[in-house]
Amino acid sequence: MKHALVTGASGFIGHHLVEHLIEQGLDVRCLVRPSSDTSHLAPQAENVIGCLDDPASLKEAMRDIDVVFHLAGRTKAFRSDELFKVNEAGSANLARVCADQSSPPIMVAVSSLAAAGPNVPCDSGANACMRPRRESDPVAPVSDYGRSKLAGERAIRNFADQMPVSIVRPPIVLGPLDKDGLELFKTMRLLRIHVMPGSGDHLFSAIAAPDLADALIAVARNGRRCRDDDDATGCYFAADPDPFTYRELGRMVGRTIARPRAWPINVPMPLVHGMAFLNEGLGRLRGHPHILNLDKIREARAGGWACDSQKISQECGFHVAEPLQQRIHETAQWYRDAGWL
Repeated sequence: MKHALVTGASGFIGHHLVEHLIEQGLDVRCLVRPSSDTSHLAPQAENVIGCLDDPASLKEAMRDIDVVFHLAGRTKAFRSDELFKVNEAGSANLARVCADQSSPPIMVAVSSLAAAGPNVPCDSGANACMRPRRESDPVAPVSDYGRSKLAGERAIRNFADQMPVSIVRPPIVLGPLDKDGLELFKTMRLLRIHVMPGSGDHLFSAIAAPDLADALIAVARNGRRCRDDDDATGCYFAADPDPFTYRELGRMVGRTIARPRAWPINVPMPLVHGMAFLNEGLGRLRGHPHILNLDKIREARAGGWACDSQKISQECGFHVAEPLQQRIHETAQWYRDAGWL
């Protein structure tokens, strides 16, 4: 790998990936929209204007590229068709352009744990026992976002017989530049409370953006490639190996921001649903969907979202560089230095 194209490079995950690729000696080209904020992108990267619904711009961006990291996507929208337009149709456009190259590049597409589904019942069948999801489990997305990301995976996998492609499904992603995760830190810092939807005792997985960047590169170099007839081959969960409860996440964040005794507040799901309904209306008035919307409540009602990361370790040699507590500390310090916290 010498020449990389990164879609969604202006996002906070893209920022970390571009930096890591440059550190490893690759020439990096970033596909950015005219409205993208590129101020955080490394100056060594080449920025080209384009978007997923413009095949001509994709063809130009693909020139001399031997690996494509597809991060561009939409996480929230007022209507499901807006999610599918980007996450499915846009991904299909990019895959088609990749496959049409005389020497198709490796494509590593970033999907989401939401495409696979929440925790699954334990093999033992014990009452109320749930375990982290594995790549071999049947997919069961519960939200429009998850279904759109799964549709995007399958749209890309349709070209698996024409180009080498792998898929990475991260869970919660945190780290410097993450605006969504900032709200948890701010609430605990300012109000000294940790708001937990439901019981707070379901298992979750997370990965820091710098570690996810390393995972994507490891999959590009060492990963198996997808087949067009199944959802598991060439597909990887990338996560810190130790799942946690949302209650434990509050304790980890509290230790980093001098709020170790932040008061945990369990918010009943009907009330959370009401808050999401209100956010949905406010978002429409402002023209920007809120992160806590009705589609996200579908995921919250499903319980825990943890995944087993053994496969990516065994097949690609990927391991997180730092434990999650250290990554949370680094994130909080970046928020402080940037004046966000």
